[in-house]
Amino acid sequence: MSDSSLGENHIRSVNGRQLQTPCLRSYPRAMPDSRFPILDRLIREASRTASRKPDSVDMLASMIHLALEDGADPYLIAGVLLEGAVYAVVQHIPPERQSEAARTMAELLAERLASRGL
Repeated sequence: MSDSSLGENHIRSVNGRQLQTPCLRSYPRAMPDSRFPILDRLIREASRTASRKPDSVDMLASMIHLALEDGADPYLIAGVLLEGAVYAVVQHIPPERQSEAARTMAELLAERLASRGL
């Protein structure tokens, strides 16, 4: 698509039928005088809801603290956390970065324990 065609309608064929479609690149990024007030309201509401929603990482940390304070077996919790760390590295970190991530995690664990006198 050439720059001279920006803002023009384009015709394409779908199943033998001609469809006229506007070039999406021609629309401005922000539409201050939106003709869709209901959509704008839904977007604002979704943004407010998302900002109030607790972060899942914060929730996980809180649950770990809560479980330990509630008397959960600390050895079991530590084992679950280690398995979670291994799962995160193996399943969600790109293979070329897994060794570095594992090394960094081991160093961080050693530093955190040392800072607590262990």
